[in-house]
Amino acid sequence: MRESVSRRLALVGSILLAAVLLSGCIVGTDDDDPTPTSESRETPTEAASPSPQVTATATTQPSPEAPTATTAPATATTTPTPRPTSTATPIPTEPLGEIAPINPIALENFTLSTDISLRGIPGQSDFVLNLLILQASPSHYYVKSTTGGSSLESWLVDGTTYLTQADGSVAELPGGSDTALFSPALLVQTVPALAGETQAIDLGTEEVAGRQTTHRQIAADDLIADTTWLPADASDADGVVDLWIDNELGIVIRQEADITWENADGSTGSYEIRYEVTNVGATEPVTAPGT
Repeated sequence: MRESVSRRLALVGSILLAAVLLSGCIVGTDDDDPTPTSESRETPTEAASPSPQVTATATTQPSPEAPTATTAPATATTTPTPRPTSTATPIPTEPLGEIAPINPIALENFTLSTDISLRGIPGQSDFVLNLLILQASPSHYYVKSTTGGSSLESWLVDGTTYLTQADGSVAELPGGSDTALFSPALLVQTVPALAGETQAIDLGTEEVAGRQTTHRQIAADDLIADTTWLPADASDADGVVDLWIDNELGIVIRQEADITWENADGSTGSYEIRYEVTNVGATEPVTAPGT
């Protein structure tokens, strides 16, 4: 069993390495027809003959009347009054400011769930993480972490730490094991950090998970400019990062991002995250596995 636990510790080591890399640091007038000219037609006089002269009388036929052209009255053209074009006033940006990281020691009771995908960074392996933390207290919690196709579950109940094995079974950690490796305090560090100097806009106060928060938004270009874990030479960045910061606790309660960019070599990179803290002060204690 010690050998199986050792392999699980190695898996945790890979998770921690990823955490270190991430924490090392979304507008004519036609002419009138001409009047036709009427012509007079005459009958020529017949020549005199030896018989008694008969004088032919020339008959003039009346000229046909020329049609009268009718001119339509001019229609006044109304020129519409141009309307002023409204221009949206951009919301000014300001530094995000320092955000307190979630501290599972200070925040004793909470639930955290997150899905992170960081792909296409040259020279690095893609990082995909699914993390769930149910903490009733710093000494009573359940953690499930999935990365690289492998899952790790751990429980701390009544002073005993339980850990899933490769075959899906659950075992108690041997005495003397460093249980901090499986603690919420360490695993929350795998969530990429945001620099305080990153420019963001303030979208006002919103309620999230029953708590009052301030909604901040970061453009993709601004995120890349001030983040050490994204490529500094990235171009054509698109997307935003939305943050809801708890007005009382000062921590991020919700975070959503869908960012893409083009790397210097023409390849595409992407960053996605869905992160939420819920049930603050209302997370129920978990039971030991198998009970």
